[in-house]
Amino acid sequence: MIILIGFIVSTIFALIVWFLSKNVQKKNQMQTDIGKQKAEIIALIEDAIEAHPIGTDETNNTSQGRDKQGWPTWEKWLMGLSLLPLIASFVFAGVYDQSPKPTLSSITIAPASPSNLPVGAAQTFVASGNYSDGLSGVDISSQVTWTSSNQMVSSVSVTGLATGLTVGSTHITATLSGVTSQSVTMTVVTATSIPTLTSIHITPSAPGDLSVGSTQQFSVSEVYSDGSAKSPSDIETVTWTSSNPSIVYISSSGLATGITVGIVNITAFVSGKTSNPESIKVVKFAILPTLTSIHITPAAPASLSVGSNQQFTAIGSYSDGSTENLTNIASWGGSNNAIATVSSTGLAYGTASGTINITASYEGITSQVVSMAVIAPTTSNPPVTVPISNVSLAVTPPTISTAATYIVSFALGVTQSASATAIVLTFPTGANIAGVNVATIQTSAGLGTNAIPAQTIAIAISGQNLTIKTNAATGVFPAAIGAGAIVQITVSGVINPAVIGSYSVSVQTAAQPTPVASNSIITTTPIKIQSVTLPSGVRTSSGIIVTTYPTTFRLVNSASVDVTVTWQVNFSANGNPYSNYSDSVTVPKNGYIDVTKSYYYTIAGTWNVTYTISFNGSQLDTWSGTMNVLQ
Repeated sequence: MIILIGFIVSTIFALIVWFLSKNVQKKNQMQTDIGKQKAEIIALIEDAIEAHPIGTDETNNTSQGRDKQGWPTWEKWLMGLSLLPLIASFVFAGVYDQSPKPTLSSITIAPASPSNLPVGAAQTFVASGNYSDGLSGVDISSQVTWTSSNQMVSSVSVTGLATGLTVGSTHITATLSGVTSQSVTMTVVTATSIPTLTSIHITPSAPGDLSVGSTQQFSVSEVYSDGSAKSPSDIETVTWTSSNPSIVYISSSGLATGITVGIVNITAFVSGKTSNPESIKVVKFAILPTLTSIHITPAAPASLSVGSNQQFTAIGSYSDGSTENLTNIASWGGSNNAIATVSSTGLAYGTASGTINITASYEGITSQVVSMAVIAPTTSNPPVTVPISNVSLAVTPPTISTAATYIVSFALGVTQSASATAIVLTFPTGANIAGVNVATIQTSAGLGTNAIPAQTIAIAISGQNLTIKTNAATGVFPAAIGAGAIVQITVSGVINPAVIGSYSVSVQTAAQPTPVASNSIITTTPIKIQSVTLPSGVRTSSGIIVTTYPTTFRLVNSASVDVTVTWQVNFSANGNPYSNYSDSVTVPKNGYIDVTKSYYYTIAGTWNVTYTISFNGSQLDTWSGTMNVLQ
């Protein structure tokens, strides 16, 4: 400030001197011009009178008190004096700078209570200085000396960046000019508290052969340290690579196209991780399975009453061992439409007494010949009594299915006629019977009197109850059901409950209003653990660099629908429980899925690994194994 004041005063003084000197110069110039005019007049006079020359009063700068440059001497002195305030300001400023400077009085670290730091993560600390002159909050993070009381738990850089190394606690301080901050406690926890990306996987994991010109869509999923995974739609950027684009070209969306015959590896790169390569072979032409045979069921149908229906099913078998339901696409034929007609979907309708042969054809293959007798209906209506006994239940398939067939069997203690009000079947909660398409009833010959042939029956559905109408006017029971006969009612198209457990179907009639439950159990357990591959050469991991090892298990599904299950893996080290992970996965129908997860191990010794598969809380399968972890 003093120097600034001196500079301003000196500048003002110099401007005044400059202004005065300009006026003096102007005056001197005028005097010089007058002198020159006088000299010219005198010269003219002398020439006129031819007198002797007179000395001219020639203007001389030196004689006027000027130096050789034309500056008045007094002016130079004034310019010199104008510098005195500036010189004085420098002198006083030097004296002023000798006054005491503010000193650092304390240091504060922020954050003062940091959150738990996972192993491998970092926490930035800031050191603020507080000074004796009242100035506070000055960032001195790069000037202080940072210290961690436990370098094994956490290190701290010269800029205050702390990095978690192992689980434990440490104290962070900052020091400058003999002043030390408060001690901040920081706890380092296991890295599993924050999931990290461990690997990525390509689907399908084992693609089949690709013919020239055809395509195969690949997708990728991210797997994290907590066992969770991202679906392909969650991933922002995927870089796909073909080891030889001239054989297989793969687009940015993962669509591979066969170009020419050969074998390549497909890999994906996401978020710094590269997947395992998936090999795909390109062949010249696709080899498709061929139809080898067609089988009609039922192969030995019971006699069909005139006016009744019988549903047939055509199953095709292929060269690769697979099967397909061809019922709705095969060509059906009957040997005599006057006796029975067969629709395009395999539904036979009896029109007159006699016997017909039924076949189904598709792609040049014809099924076996199925013979069916059509009989005239019987109208006798014996008196009705009950009770019901020996109720049993069978379900095909006995697993979760979109269309199962329920067969309910029971015995009658006495003869029952068609005049009974009804027979009611009550299905378990969750079984959907709203869309059943076929229901038949018959009695087993030889087990009782007056056995009736298989026939389609009239039904009524209300909630979980299926009522079989037995009024004589409906023509359902053309003959009496004899005492001791086994009555078998078949209901097709029931959607199985999507919950693992036991189910039963109860039976009741008008004369036996209390339902009698079946004595069979349906347990849907379609998912099994086929194999588990544990890693080898496993070593413990600690510090910043963590090494993970993959474990793969395969789940197989015998059901005809996709099933989503929950899997859990439990780890124990040297007999002590250590950790567990769980997740859900959808297993494709009549297929399998491989699930690979990577883990790291911190304790050397014998590790026990147990996998458990469950569905809606019910355990389906379990697997246990051991592996050795080296230090």
